[in-house]
Amino acid sequence: MADCEELLVLRELKSMANVYRKFSTLTGEDVDFSSQLKFGQETISCAFSPDNSLFAWSVGTRTVTIYDTTKLLPTLYGDLGKESRTRFPALFANESRNNDMEREAGKLLELDCGGAVRHLAFGAQGDPVDPKEKRRGSQVKYSRFTTKGDIVLAVGLATGDIKIYDMADPGRMALYLQDHTDSINSLSFSPDGSMVLASASKDRTVKLWDLPDDGNMMATLTMPGPSDTVTSVGWSPDGNHLAVVGSNRDVFIWEAHGHRKVDKRLSAHLNALSSCRYSHDGTKLFTSSFDTRVICWDVDRGEILYKFEHMSPTPSKIFASGQNDHEVLAMDVRMNRLVTLCQDGLLRIWSLDMKNLKESPARAELVDDAMTIVLSPDGKVVVVGCKGGLLQFCSVE
Repeated sequence: MADCEELLVLRELKSMANVYRKFSTLTGEDVDFSSQLKFGQETISCAFSPDNSLFAWSVGTRTVTIYDTTKLLPTLYGDLGKESRTRFPALFANESRNNDMEREAGKLLELDCGGAVRHLAFGAQGDPVDPKEKRRGSQVKYSRFTTKGDIVLAVGLATGDIKIYDMADPGRMALYLQDHTDSINSLSFSPDGSMVLASASKDRTVKLWDLPDDGNMMATLTMPGPSDTVTSVGWSPDGNHLAVVGSNRDVFIWEAHGHRKVDKRLSAHLNALSSCRYSHDGTKLFTSSFDTRVICWDVDRGEILYKFEHMSPTPSKIFASGQNDHEVLAMDVRMNRLVTLCQDGLLRIWSLDMKNLKESPARAELVDDAMTIVLSPDGKVVVVGCKGGLLQFCSVE
């Protein structure tokens, strides 16, 4: 790992929410008992809009902050500025309410979501991936779901509720979805422009919601085991299939339309799974697990193409299936990059040149107290969420 290049930090953000550490005789830090969150108990969730113009994040309080990426990361997305202001004039009007430091960072809006936030996801209305195919969601727009723009933000709460906000009409909740009975773990919009939302919860279920059809719940998938929590969902690029992973060691590929049944069940991991992502062409599926590895699958054949190991030498099955200090906590895939966050404190970036895969990552860096990672849609930036409410935006170019 010593030969890996270090990541360039483009910007850092610090949450204004009170997040504190317990008193330490070494540092002399005091505990602030009026704080809302204890250090390490916060849940950091963040998301980019599909067009890279907006960024949202929360540390698990009831507040979500929206940023303009053209100011947040001007060297990469500054040329989107004029287009963004034209599309979201009301959202950018909120800039005048912020102080100079917030305006410089691109802060646009704070949403009070009324409950502890657990996950965020942007969705965009658009044309189908294949022009010959009909849109998956309903074509009827009811009076309750009306938006001024084409981008919405879904906010999953600890109560299991989901709130949908119209980004072109700041602060207005377009839909309020209720059916889950426990905290939301993952949200993901179908990439086919249909505005179908998949939600995964601690209640062992995944639900599909058709937003244009008044937020109608289209289907429910329940995990097979009585204690199998769903941790992550990921759509195939064509919107036909949904990968589902959780505390069950298997990967479930769900036929999201038509019969809406489990199409494939992939077995190879030795511990609970943390996340799943399709490749941009939909031929491969990446799954990360607490068993110290990420597996790349051939979706059609259901076979393993490659294992990205995070511990050397490769641990025994007994060690990998228990606590091993090298659990893969988070993962994201964009373009030809795989980014992973491991319990050993290292953030790793792997090249996905399938003809020339290497055992070692192209880059790696030790990140203190890291909790989550997210790649920008164009794969140029990885956002690292750390304990204490700190966000780091790092270049992966």
